[in-house]
Amino acid sequence: PIVGGTATVMRNLLSAFRPECFAVVADSPSSFPGEMHQTKTPTTTSVHRCGVPGFLARIPFSAHWLPYYRAAQIPRVERAIIAEAKAIQAGRIVTAYPSLYFLVAAYRASRSLGLPLVTYHMDVPFPIDRLRPPARQIATRWEPLLLREAARRLVLSEGIADYLEARFGLKSVVIPHSFPLDSLPAERLDAD
Repeated sequence: PIVGGTATVMRNLLSAFRPECFAVVADSPSSFPGEMHQTKTPTTTSVHRCGVPGFLARIPFSAHWLPYYRAAQIPRVERAIIAEAKAIQAGRIVTAYPSLYFLVAAYRASRSLGLPLVTYHMDVPFPIDRLRPPARQIATRWEPLLLREAARRLVLSEGIADYLEARFGLKSVVIPHSFPLDSLPAERLDAD
């Protein structure tokens, strides 16, 4: 399964493989504002959504306690990953950074099932001192461990690979951005 799936993961990572071989465990689109997480997924890919119900984010002051709610969801996400992995007889678990909660759930599921963990980094990890609780405690405890124990670390760019090597001393495999960027029309800014 691919864990912590986003539109970028779907279109970039899955395009490098056969999407019918994957089951995706991802945050609910309603967990985030806007429509970027509403991107259509390949019809051959199983997608299990779990995350913060959208109505909770609309409660006043929810920004203070929602990170704790997400952290409390780690066991639930882990169970979903295990179920999806068993259903497709997975040979490995792929998890996408930057979702710390999904990273931890994927790591725990991979250990429980005895499957190799592959991490996919769309960005560099946040500096620990810039994270707020409980993400700070989760990153401090789990991030170095799961990165070291990952069978492979896939990254979106050479810059991310260089960062992970400098910060953690770990080599990564670059999967070049698979969007056909050259075929996209350039934005035009008028000087008016």
